[in-house]
Amino acid sequence: MHKRTTLVSAPPEKLPEPRRVLPQYVIISPARDEEQFIEKVLHSVASQKVRPLRWVLVDDGSQDRTPEIIETFARKYDWITLLRRSASPARNPRPAVVHAFNKGFDLLKDLDFEIVVKLDTDLELPEDYFEKLLTRFENNSRLGIASGVYYEESGDELHMIAMPYYHAAGASKAIRRDCYQQIGGFAATAGWDTLDEIRAQMKGWETRHYEDIPFRHLRVEGSAIGLLRTLNTNGSIYYLLGGGKFFFLLKCLRSVFVDKPFFWAGLEMMKGYVRCWLSGQGRAVSAEEARCYRAMLNSRLTGRLRRPPNE
Repeated sequence: MHKRTTLVSAPPEKLPEPRRVLPQYVIISPARDEEQFIEKVLHSVASQKVRPLRWVLVDDGSQDRTPEIIETFARKYDWITLLRRSASPARNPRPAVVHAFNKGFDLLKDLDFEIVVKLDTDLELPEDYFEKLLTRFENNSRLGIASGVYYEESGDELHMIAMPYYHAAGASKAIRRDCYQQIGGFAATAGWDTLDEIRAQMKGWETRHYEDIPFRHLRVEGSAIGLLRTLNTNGSIYYLLGGGKFFFLLKCLRSVFVDKPFFWAGLEMMKGYVRCWLSGQGRAVSAEEARCYRAMLNSRLTGRLRRPPNE
């Protein structure tokens, strides 16, 4: 009698997972008088798990050691480039930063990349920041503009800066190249980092930030030009982008009681808006773009468009 033998297949050999190919990206960083912080962001990007194809830092006429610090890293990493340009007449960061960005983009436009990042030089990023952000672009072909969410120091603690769900932080704004070209690039105007989102959404792209992809902003927002001036500028931007009066009134009332300095914060924002209105200043948007912006703002009140999940 023969003993029956049961044949058992050996467990299949576990094959290594195929390496995920993420979109190629480039970084452009306008910089001016950033010697206090710039080494942090240079170390942060050099330590990324997924490094950029190229990184152009555009020195906008610094009077401190900013260009020398950049050159030290450029000698060490061949994918870092320093580009110098003459200083802007005054610190008006919004239009100037776009002009500097455009100079950097001209240097990179012939490269084969899918994502371009406008990155400030007063940030600190975790080593997987771009890996995670690029994965979101890879998983969502309609994602046009995105960022992580930034934290600032308040006393002994870091706190997250709240943003509308559709907004990507201007300090670390990644934009798909196709989207960038369709919207005509960044507009050299105050409010450029909202106007790009308006135009992108009108073209059918999604814009957003991800709360599970944090980074640190080393300088308190607005401190470079002063808090009250920043609030005044925000009021001007709201006017330039054609925002509705009712939403703006609510925004100012909230600022009176929530933002510091109390009362003056809301008043300063109102002054910026009224100054543009009384002067008859033209809008930075078309009538259609203004309607789109008002719809984006109103959706925050009605809840018609909910914050999308972190895919």
